[in-house]
Amino acid sequence: MTRVKNVTPYVFFGVGIAGITFLTKGSHKEKIITTFHTLKERAVNYRHKKKQDACQDVWIKASHPDPYDIEDSRMVDEGGIYYVHYYNKKMHG
Repeated sequence: MTRVKNVTPYVFFGVGIAGITFLTKGSHKEKIITTFHTLKERAVNYRHKKKQDACQDVWIKASHPDPYDIEDSRMVDEGGIYYVHYYNKKMHG
C-alpha cells in the first residue's frame, strides 16, 4: 500500500506532462476543442429531449387517463370533492 502511495504522484505528474505536450500542437488542440464542443452540444440536446419527453408524458396522461390507475383516479376524485365542499360551505354557511 505504501508503494502505491509513493508512485501515484509520479503517475499524475507524467499524465499531466503528456497532456501538456499533446496540447502544444495546434492540430491536437483544435481536435480536442471541437470534440469538447460536440460533446457539450450532445449533452444539452439530450437534456432538452429528456425534458420534452417528460412533459409529453404528463400531457398524454392528463388527456387520456388510465382507468386502472387507482391512485390517479383517487387524486382526481379528492380534488373534485374539495371544491364541492367549499361551495357548500360558502352557500350554506
